[in-house]
Amino acid sequence: MKVKLLHIEDNPSDAIIFERLLNKIESTDFELTQVDSLKSASEAVSAIHFDVVVIDLGLPDADGFTGPKRVHELDPKTAIIAVTGEQDFNQGRELMQLGAQDFLTKDELTPYTLSKSILFAIERNEMVNELENQRDKLLRLSLAVEQSSNSIIITNHSGVIQYVNKRFEDLSGFDKEEVVGKNATALSMFIGSNNLLSEITGVVGGGGEWTGVLQAKNKNGRIQWLKSKIRGVENAVGEIIYYLFSSEDITEQKAQEERLRAYRVKLETSQRIADFGHWDYNFRSKCYTWSQQVFKILELPNDGRVLPMEKFLKLVHAEDRVAVKAYFERINKKVKSAKVEYRVILPSGKTKYLEDSWEIFKDDEGKLTHVLGVIHD
Repeated sequence: MKVKLLHIEDNPSDAIIFERLLNKIESTDFELTQVDSLKSASEAVSAIHFDVVVIDLGLPDADGFTGPKRVHELDPKTAIIAVTGEQDFNQGRELMQLGAQDFLTKDELTPYTLSKSILFAIERNEMVNELENQRDKLLRLSLAVEQSSNSIIITNHSGVIQYVNKRFEDLSGFDKEEVVGKNATALSMFIGSNNLLSEITGVVGGGGEWTGVLQAKNKNGRIQWLKSKIRGVENAVGEIIYYLFSSEDITEQKAQEERLRAYRVKLETSQRIADFGHWDYNFRSKCYTWSQQVFKILELPNDGRVLPMEKFLKLVHAEDRVAVKAYFERINKKVKSAKVEYRVILPSGKTKYLEDSWEIFKDDEGKLTHVLGVIHD
């Protein structure tokens, strides 16, 4: 084990004695740097990282605890051992509060006490640094959870709510004080069959993550749709101690989908009467779907309403293909609506003249959701 050690001592005799003590410690290889002032020490600490700094409290350019405090400010990650000619335990306690890991008097310095102090100081410092890192990570995590756009619920293994974030309060209508300490099931916030609850318990209890859509009822009785992820949080021995629920409100999206579904039913009924079909482009999935009537117009078998754009364009007359391709590409340019006339060559060899037009639809927040196109024979 090699230890980079900085010794700050203004008394040359004490500096020599210290170096001799280090040389007698055979279990550790020391890379020793010695300086005689806080100014020189500050320059050394600013230049490189030392595993441990041993500092005399009686330096001529440092008043009292100024030395250890300055070293800690320059490199909070280094271990500090303060050495003094006085045996004052109150002084030692104050030094620890300033960031020192140990406190020794000069008359108790031996190879054994010095070796033990250095190794313990490094270990304590590593533990402190690790705790600081964990504290910073927890702080960042707690800020991220509190400010998350998703609703967050954390329960213990029995389902008793331990924490909810601000988004949960906004979405559910419940204040934090109303739900923390209560069982999530008893609050009847989630609506689901016993089979669904058993499925969630089985997946999460087995160490997996359940994802799906849940129905929930807020404080005012309003039904909401939540796209949820539920997983367990394990302790060091692999036992689940918490459950984490993260949910995105998709109520408006569900309502939009239901309105579109109802509209399509009416539209397909009208198409059969008027001999026109429709197609739909979803901005989220970037997929096209085609109505049954489109397949009928194009004399194609209905393969689950799936018609690749490449296959469709092959049916378009060669002289019209460039114009039709440009027509569909205008969707990505967010043009509000468009219209085109073109010819298609059917599998039977027959030519049909079609009129195609589309219009973009948005949700209540103004985000683009769908393009609805109509093909008329």
